[in-house]
Amino acid sequence: MVDVSVTLTTLTINTRSGDLVGLGASVTAGQTFDIAVLGKTDDLIILLEEQNSGAATVTFNAGDDPPSKREGIGALDIALSQADARILQLEGGRFIQSDGKITGSVATNTVKITAFRTSRKW
Repeated sequence: MVDVSVTLTTLTINTRSGDLVGLGASVTAGQTFDIAVLGKTDDLIILLEEQNSGAATVTFNAGDDPPSKREGIGALDIALSQADARILQLEGGRFIQSDGKITGSVATNTVKITAFRTSRKW
């Protein structure tokens, strides 16, 4: 069972986003998370923010086959230092689970995870 579900925020082209401070979900050490991407990652951007407690690691689990054809590459670990913020774009064929979600976990300290879907309407 997943501890935290990260809400996906869709961005609209030529439109100011909502307040980014209130977006995202805090995932503490030892918790798991999921992002309901409906099987699509080509227009997905993930923001990872370590919450000023020290270094942390975010792990994105390898996907299931099907639908992921590159699940054999394995999981991806992203290291964050204290108060660090990073943006990530994931490879589509590697991380999608059979239910269309991306799953993972956080180790060591709390990380705020925010997921965005970019607009293709231009």
